[in-house]
This record gives sequence, C-alpha cells and structure tokens, in this order.
Amino acid sequence: MRNLERVILKVQKNVTNILLNTFTKQRKKLGEKNLKSNIKPFYYWNEETEQLVKVKKGKYLKWISSKNPQDRIELRRVQGKIIKMITEVKNKIWEKTCSTVESYLGGK
Repeated sequence: MRNLERVILKVQKNVTNILLNTFTKQRKKLGEKNLKSNIKPFYYWNEETEQLVKVKKGKYLKWISSKNPQDRIELRRVQGKIIKMITEVKNKIWEKTCSTVESYLGGK
C-alpha cells in the first residue's frame, strides 16, 4: 500500500513539473502582455475624476460595512458630483469639437 502511495505521489509531482515547464516555456515563447499599457483612458477622464472615484469607493465601502442611511446619503452626493463633473467635461469637449468642425466648414 505504501509503495502505491509513493508511486502516486511521484506521478503527481511529475505531472505538475511537466505542466509548469510547459506553461513557462509557452509564456517565454509567446511573451507576456501588459494589458494596462494597451488600455486608453476615456477621453473625459482626468485627475479630478480619478480622485472623486477614489473618494466614492471609500464612501461605498463605509456604507456597505455600516449600512448607515447617512453614509448612503454621502455616497449618493459623491456619485452626483462625479456624474455632474463628467457631464461638464463631455460638454466642453463636445463644444470644442463642434467649434473645430464649424471652423473647417466655414472656411470653405
């Protein structure tokens, strides 16, 4: 019985070594990708938005842990600020784009 257990353990070790070696060889062959570098941020995303989102996460975690109605009100306020800020930034960018297009069309 002990011999059988030893054989099973050896087989398991060999299988894991084979899998690990295959995985590392494939990773070296294909190369590793850094996905974060390929992701472009939204055109309306800026540092202020990022800071507010971090604050919102903190408020959310506080509300989830306490289930206090006051914490939920604070969370909703921060969410409203984020939505308002993003809307303002999008509108500014849209106005800028429209003025650029109008200047091209008006020049013809």
